[in-house]
Amino acid sequence: MTPWITISTETVYDYLAAPQVEVLRRSVLANQQEDPLRSIIHDICEQMRAEISGNPHNRLDSTPYTIPPHLKATACWLIIEAAQTRIPGLKATEDQIRLAEQARQRLQRIAQGELPIGNPNSIDTSGTYQRPGATLQVIHARDVQATGHTLSGF
Repeated sequence: MTPWITISTETVYDYLAAPQVEVLRRSVLANQQEDPLRSIIHDICEQMRAEISGNPHNRLDSTPYTIPPHLKATACWLIIEAAQTRIPGLKATEDQIRLAEQARQRLQRIAQGELPIGNPNSIDTSGTYQRPGATLQVIHARDVQATGHTLSGF
C-alpha cells in the first residue's frame, strides 16, 4: 500500500522556475478570475486517474485528485504543458514537449497494464470511474448447434 499524493502549485515549482510558474498563474486573467493553475492541476490529475483506472487491475485512492507518488513528474509535465496553452505566444521548449509526450506514453502504458502502480492506502469504491468498453454477462444459455439455418437471422 502506497500513500497517494496531491499535486499543488508548489509542486509545480519543482519542475519550472518560480517566475515562469507565476507568469502561468497570473497572466491573462479576467477580473475576479482566480488562479487558473489550481483548476488545471485538478483537471490533469482527474485525467490521470481516468487513465489509471483504464486497467482493471489498478485501484484508485478514495481522495479526489490524488495520484501515485511515482507519477508526480508525469503530472507536472502535463500540467505545465496545459498551463502554457493559456498564454498566446508562449511556446514550450523542445524538452518540455518531449517530457509531456513521455508522460502521455507512461500513462498509456499504465492503462494497458505494462507499468504497475501500487495500491493506495484507501481504495475508492465509489465507482466514479467506469472501466472502458462494454461487458457481457450470460444469464441463461442452452446448447444449440450452429447451422446456416440457426444463424440466418444474424
